[in-house]
Amino acid sequence: MKYFLILLTMLLFAACQSDLDVAYDDFLSKAPLVCKDYCEEKNSCERATDSSLGTYDQDSFTTKIHQCIAICTSYKAEGAYIWNDASSLGYDRNYYDFIDGDSLFTGYECLYNLGAYRCVNSNDVYTHKLNAPTSVVCEESNNCLAPFNIDYSFYWSVNPDGFGGSCKTRGTDNIDAIFFY
Repeated sequence: MKYFLILLTMLLFAACQSDLDVAYDDFLSKAPLVCKDYCEEKNSCERATDSSLGTYDQDSFTTKIHQCIAICTSYKAEGAYIWNDASSLGYDRNYYDFIDGDSLFTGYECLYNLGAYRCVNSNDVYTHKLNAPTSVVCEESNNCLAPFNIDYSFYWSVNPDGFGGSCKTRGTDNIDAIFFY
């Protein structure tokens, strides 16, 4: 009888796990394409400096992509909050406005399709971030953010030698979403 209860418990757990696996696979299949592309690029970029390379590297890489897709997709459903520095008030952040998920993703997809995200090597660490590679893309990025009506924009900062430059942000506002960090 004892073994029967253990077997029954294991079968019930396996059935629940199967339902969860099916639901998770369904969720991932319905995730926005921009999240799938962004998360694959992000994890491919940052994989170069990941110290966990080994026997389970491919499984770990795939899992990180799936976790990123789940987080990214949640912003489509939840939207994101706008905040600014509130250190003068004794807080880290002052949340004061909200962007709904559809509007947020319209701006995000616009930036992504412009090519404003890229893999950057900084101090021998690769990071994938919002950092337009040219002055044209940098300035065009502002059109993607204009509907948000917040104090957050991009400008092209020319290098001191007059050749090249980099896209910088300015403004007092921040968008609390992983793809705007």
